[in-house]
Amino acid sequence: MHRSLIALFLLTTVSLVAQTPKPTKEEQLAIAKKYPGLHVQASVGTRTRPVPGSSYMKTMTISPAVVIESAQTQPMAAASITCLLITMDTEEKYRRGEQTCKIATTETIGVPAVLKGSRRKFEFAPLQTRFDSDRDKSNIGGDVYKYFLLAVLSDDQKFLYLETSCPGLDKYLEAHPEERARFLSLKPGVTFSSNFQK
Repeated sequence: MHRSLIALFLLTTVSLVAQTPKPTKEEQLAIAKKYPGLHVQASVGTRTRPVPGSSYMKTMTISPAVVIESAQTQPMAAASITCLLITMDTEEKYRRGEQTCKIATTETIGVPAVLKGSRRKFEFAPLQTRFDSDRDKSNIGGDVYKYFLLAVLSDDQKFLYLETSCPGLDKYLEAHPEERARFLSLKPGVTFSSNFQK
């Protein structure tokens, strides 16, 4: 069994991402009080297996998870986590030299409030795909993991944390924070383009 950890992001102190308009100092303090010492650790693991009877077809299981920590002596309000998985078509990539991606799954899970903060792990439903592993023009297609987009939202739907493994999208959302909600609301099957210009 082959297991490859595609993305493991080290523990980072969550930064309160500015809404539009920018929150006042009072609003920022109120959020920090509801979510004291918040840290987020996101990971996406993949596991590939050969398809019996085939020398080139494989399956890939994609498993996203998030660890959330907050101050152990203080309460933390409820929150929610939304994760989008983005896959790439192998035929387009290796036969035509084009990167064609789509939203494969989107899932939101609740984070219950606690009286004292702790380290809690939340797992999303795994996604299984099937793909041709040959990287040449004989490739007949399939989907493999490419990117993720993950957000943690407060109980009143304010962004507490946002992360993506797509560098272009990360740069775009940093310059256009008002676009975060639109990308987060994309539905499975929608094409995901690397051209983020309006």
